Amino acid sequence: MNIYPSILTDSMATFVEQLESIKKNQHIDRLHVDIIDGQFVDNITLSPLDLTVVEFDDLNIDLHLMVEEPMDTVFECEAVHEYLPIKRVIGQVERMSHQQDFLHEVRRNGWEAALALDLYTPIEAIDPESWEELDAVMLLGVEAGAQEQTFNPTVFHKLKELRQAHPKAASLPVIVDGGVKLTNINKLAQEGIQAACVGSALWKSEQPSATLDEFFAIVEKAR
Repeated sequence: MNIYPSILTDSMATFVEQLESIKKNQHIDRLHVDIIDGQFVDNITLSPLDLTVVEFDDLNIDLHLMVEEPMDTVFECEAVHEYLPIKRVIGQVERMSHQQDFLHEVRRNGWEAALALDLYTPIEAIDPESWEELDAVMLLGVEAGAQEQTFNPTVFHKLKELRQAHPKAASLPVIVDGGVKLTNINKLAQEGIQAACVGSALWKSEQPSATLDEFFAIVEKAR
């Protein structure tokens, strides 16, 4: 199971501070970055263009698009792709006009393509035609838009539904984002989640990198 530090902020100073606090951690090679436009939910973050001045060093980034029309942000990413170490682009289905177009455009750039479902969005929201182009599915453990929320265990029921939704779904990587803590990471690992995004549990810690080590130690024991 992978652990991805997750940053959600509209402050460049906060972004850099959080990144620097975990950048040298030997366990990670990827950072999860939330992109919110203030329309999908009542919040806003830095944009892909803003991030072009950040020194990510050897870290790749996943961009989680919680925006009005994810395809528009994909085009923005394409315009600045040489400055960003993008590995995966994840789009919320709720405001996405055409899932297949989104997935195709993301993969055309050589990035992994994933769809995300908000806490109360059903698995059926993934179009039947989208499964073959999916590289991963993200399940939100909280309602989209803010950190420091409590994990909702209905995600485990949703995971079972996901595994039965399509022949490809049984082997498709699943990411959980939101409400991930030291107290529930073991359960997530035991349920076969391939990756978890961790935000406030790190940034509320006095030593984020040491806390990250704790997450990986628990995951290692759960194997």
